[in-house]
Parts: sequence; C-alpha cells; structure tokens
Amino acid sequence: MAFVASKRMVGLYSELSPVWAFSNTPMGGGAGMWVAPISLVGWARIVGSVFADVDGTLTISQCNDYPNYDVESVFPYVANTRLGISVEVVGAFARVAYQNGANPQTVFRLNVRGRRI
Repeated sequence: MAFVASKRMVGLYSELSPVWAFSNTPMGGGAGMWVAPISLVGWARIVGSVFADVDGTLTISQCNDYPNYDVESVFPYVANTRLGISVEVVGAFARVAYQNGANPQTVFRLNVRGRRI
C-alpha cells in the first residue's frame, strides 16, 4: 500500500523548521551533547523526539538575554520508551542538551525542530 500525504498533512509539515538538533550516534556512559544557540524568532513551539536504550535527560533551555538561560524544560528519559516533547517558546534563543545515563548506548535518536502553529 502506498502512502499518500493529505493536503492537511502537507500544510502541517510546511510549518516545521529544518531540524535544529539531530543525532543517531550512540553515546558512551555518562556522555552528553548540546547544540549551539538556536534563534527562536518566528517559532511558537519547540518539538522533538528521543529514543535510546539507556536512561538519560533531555533539557531545552531558553533565554532572552543570551547567555543567561533562565528557563529550562527538563525531560527525564526512560530507556526504550518513545518520548515526544512540545515546549512553548518563551525566549529569543534556545539550546538543546542531552545527558546520557551511566551505561553506553547502542541506540540513540534525537530530533528537535521548531513549529509555527
């Protein structure tokens, strides 16, 4: 069966930014990653997903007066679950960080982007 996108779906995807943070490279035990500051001008939400085989923590930080990140949304991640996030934009800049748990991963997927709606 072929997949055909509806007009509604095409409209939804056109309101998403290019990917701001992406990784599919497993991390070592206790390792972390972060993404350089992202401009939030014109975006209403920060959306994304995580999948890994080790517990970890996803943090979305926002600021209006870089480099003072005064707002944080922290998402504890439990191994082998499918985490989807949606965070309201309240700042002018954001950064994305992921901290892996104590054990090395064999699977890791992270995607974060902006959404206008």
